[in-house]
Amino acid sequence: MQKFLQVLLVTGLVVCTQCTNDKALQKQIPISSLDKWRISDGHSYPYRPQLYKALLLSDSLRTLNKDELIAALGQPDRINKQYLYYQISQSRLGFWPLKTSSLVFKMDENTNQVEWIKVHGE
Repeated sequence: MQKFLQVLLVTGLVVCTQCTNDKALQKQIPISSLDKWRISDGHSYPYRPQLYKALLLSDSLRTLNKDELIAALGQPDRINKQYLYYQISQSRLGFWPLKTSSLVFKMDENTNQVEWIKVHGE
């Protein structure tokens, strides 16, 4: 019985340490190390699915203007007026994209700073 309780306790601790919330993820991936964010492999970005939540919650990115944001994250995959789209992931059938998930930054028209950050197509 005592062995069973020890195994149960260890299992519980392992499960608890594996659970992370978004704030812990933000601390785990520092915003200053964005080198992996820029790495592309053809039409995909292998590290962006792991990094986008930290960027989504980042207060430091919300203070940047458009030029500073592009300098930090690299050239966006698409620009539409005041919106910058950074591809997170994409499902493709040959050359045709089927589903794309993007991190979208809306820039304020007056201040040219980040107004909001959202995920599109998740």
